[in-house]
Amino acid sequence: LHIPFISVPLAASHDGIASPVASLDVLGKP
Repeated sequence: LHIPFISVPLAASHDGIASPVASLDVLGKP
């Protein structure tokens, strides 16, 4: 699944709990 970089944090923001997790995962895996 190729999700745009912007789409990931936006989707995570909707969850709130997954936001920090998703952000770390995206930043940790360039």
